[in-house]
Amino acid sequence: MENEPFKLQTEPQPKAWLGIIFLVLYFVLEFIGEILAMIPPIIQGLNADKSLDSIINGLQMNWYMNLTQAFALIILLFLLQISNMKLFSFRAFSKKTWLSFIVISLGTLVISNLLEILITYLNPSFNTANQAGIEDMVSSASPLVVFVAVVILAPIAEEVVFRGLIMKIIFRKYPKIGFAVSALLFTFAHIPTDILSFLLYFVMAVGLCLVYYKTKRIEASILLHFINNLIGYFFII
Repeated sequence: MENEPFKLQTEPQPKAWLGIIFLVLYFVLEFIGEILAMIPPIIQGLNADKSLDSIINGLQMNWYMNLTQAFALIILLFLLQISNMKLFSFRAFSKKTWLSFIVISLGTLVISNLLEILITYLNPSFNTANQAGIEDMVSSASPLVVFVAVVILAPIAEEVVFRGLIMKIIFRKYPKIGFAVSALLFTFAHIPTDILSFLLYFVMAVGLCLVYYKTKRIEASILLHFINNLIGYFFII
């Protein structure tokens, strides 16, 4: 027992500069993966005498995209693990954690969906650029491929990046700044094209940041992200 405080004091802390390197590396790997995932359908299209423009405009979500994103995520998690940057605790949630998660999640989902309903009511043709892009790509894609991409991979990858790397590692010493940076980067990563689309993504971003900020559990923000995307998935399919 006497040695416990000493162990806590000497435990190595995550290095912000290394977190930044991992963040950049992840996006580089994901970009390369997206390019590689386009190669098979482009080759097929060229063999069918289609123009490159028509092939690119007709690209659909496929399992290659899931595979390349999963690969980038696995590499990132491996690097975090060997660098002693532990994002996951895998412990059961305490009653306090569950209470915080339920209250914040319900509030976020209610506000987000009411806001979307209000915007759609006032402007029936409203749609975000990110949502429109996803709908175009999944229009004839396999429901399983879409489910894996939207409901499984996206919540884990985005929470590891925006809440794990940014809030827990890069801005570990400045949690409130990390909160703001994470919320804004998450919002802009979803390509808002006007104030309404910005507002929709920002509400969800704040909710995800708040869940992590209050619980200090990335599993909690992943779960909220999973629930939100699962709801969206049923509207897409």
